[in-house]
Amino acid sequence: MMQTPFSLFIKQKNVIGMLHFAPLAGEPGHLSIDVVVKHAMRDIKALNKGGINGILVENWYADSVTPYVTKATALCFEHVLQKIAPRIHVPWGINVLHNDYPLSFSLAKKFHADFVQLDVFVDDVKSAFSYSQKAKHHPFKIHPDSEVIGHYAKKAGIPFITFIQPKHYEMLIKNKSLLRSARKAKRFGASGVIVTKATGVAPEMQKIKMLKNALGTFPVGVGSGVTVKTVKQFLSVGDFCIVGTALKKQGDIHNSVDTKRVKQLMKNTYGNRRTFLL
Repeated sequence: MMQTPFSLFIKQKNVIGMLHFAPLAGEPGHLSIDVVVKHAMRDIKALNKGGINGILVENWYADSVTPYVTKATALCFEHVLQKIAPRIHVPWGINVLHNDYPLSFSLAKKFHADFVQLDVFVDDVKSAFSYSQKAKHHPFKIHPDSEVIGHYAKKAGIPFITFIQPKHYEMLIKNKSLLRSARKAKRFGASGVIVTKATGVAPEMQKIKMLKNALGTFPVGVGSGVTVKTVKQFLSVGDFCIVGTALKKQGDIHNSVDTKRVKQLMKNTYGNRRTFLL
């Protein structure tokens, strides 16, 4: 039976590190599966050596005008997971960009991932990507059916966390409150919500405090702008954080994971952090 909230978040403060795949088949500049696997293995090793609590796998180089990936990308994603999943020794999750929830839950179930992360679950949005050339010229809208997505998760038996009012998108309902989004996510089965701004830009601390005060023990995480200098502050209020850019060499999202940066961040988190108890 699926745990909600799953044991990843029970009375703990955790750092989830991003594992960004190199370009997959069907994505611009795609590389061979062997090269993608090699890069992923290198980053897994760096994250593990650095003492990260969890790992989130993502096809960062997605470039499409729909929430769903092509068949070629889906098959490539699956083949890479087949190679790397046995090497991941911490709780880990999957996010298939832009918002391919059927594939995310399917792959999570097949490869025994611990959770799925969704970009869009409860908010009507329009894409506003800076990194996807196709979507920049042909923005698309997502009107998620939260009930349907929740059923997918329940059927797969996989818990999920979700962005609310997510980065890389414009809200179609401009005056919708963050708390309203969070409560809807909780109501339809999310195991935690993620507050964010643009990639590398930190959300306001007051928003995290507001959500924690309103939601109590329901997990609230930070999904952007977490650095060595800010992680302790964010985890003094929030329950978890997802870190990508700050763990890369020279702080460049396109670079490989830097073990030293991971160790630095985890050392600075130590006062707030406990290991997973799965």
